[in-house]
Amino acid sequence: MRPACLVLWLLTMLLPGAALPREPARAPCRDDKACAAAAARGHAVTRLDYWRSALARPPEQRIDAAPPELIEDLTLANIHDGFAEKPRAARLSRSFVRDLQAAMAELPPAVNRLVSRKLAGIYFVENLGGTGYTEAIYDDRSNPVAGFVVLDVSVLGRRANA
Repeated sequence: MRPACLVLWLLTMLLPGAALPREPARAPCRDDKACAAAAARGHAVTRLDYWRSALARPPEQRIDAAPPELIEDLTLANIHDGFAEKPRAARLSRSFVRDLQAAMAELPPAVNRLVSRKLAGIYFVENLGGTGYTEAIYDDRSNPVAGFVVLDVSVLGRRANA
């Protein structure tokens, strides 16, 4: 066995899921709209504690593929709203992310100050069921304090008439 293959095999045995990409956890509700609504209520991604580390980073570092918890929340929203699509994290090229980060870094200082306090991030998915999605983030007293944006890269790449 070649050394690289051996290392990969060891990692997969010692740290399940760490070496290979894996599908996000499935939402707890299949096609049950009431279940989806109940599971989405107070979901982790709607709470400020979940986003504190993201909000501590510069805005240009808050651009990425959607994390598993966000995929779960989007899946619950689709079930509740009757969309058949099952969102998944997008595979982003480094050059795409760098271009977006550069654009964020070039925002005027006044806009950047607003964004740095209120935008938890811009996250990318495939198979959302629409172009984009936004949701508010709430503090411990249920006050909206920030938000996040989700964009579907497979839809964004289409021509306007498609």
